[in-house]
Amino acid sequence: VCASDLVAWFYASGQQIYHPVDSAERFAFLYGPLPYIATGLIYKLFGASMLTAKLAGFLCLVLTFVGLTAAVARRYANQWLPILVALGYLSLLALFFKSPMFWSKPYPFMMAAMACGLFSCLLNDRRLAWLVCGLCLGLAVNAKITGAVYFLPLVAWFFERDGFRSVLLLGMVALVV
Repeated sequence: VCASDLVAWFYASGQQIYHPVDSAERFAFLYGPLPYIATGLIYKLFGASMLTAKLAGFLCLVLTFVGLTAAVARRYANQWLPILVALGYLSLLALFFKSPMFWSKPYPFMMAAMACGLFSCLLNDRRLAWLVCGLCLGLAVNAKITGAVYFLPLVAWFFERDGFRSVLLLGMVALVV
């Protein structure tokens, strides 16, 4: 069990995630609230265990597979090779992060948000694409503040394709999330 799992358990038990600086219960974590809230909700639903501690991260891995596969399939319609390469890449990535502590930290949430953000770039409805990418950006930042860095290429792509208005709306959606 890592400290992130304990904070999620505290949250599931009704305690707050972040405490005042002068409080005895403060934690020194640089993560946003998303991993703690998601894992805490799973604790409430299924109880606290080593398996449930990693369930949120595993679900993010599944979402990452789905998001990346959908993006590659949409970009390379009727071509299996790029889809297989993308799935192989993700399989290797999942094996690389075989440490059980990885799955309850913010990184699976950031990977899932990035995969879904990448898929949003390929949507035909541009406004929907901005909304989905903004939602994903907001979730990535709620996992860890550096999640915004992962979205810089997507934001630059939207700016290049759709102009400043797309970036403005995308940013406003991310701020609301």
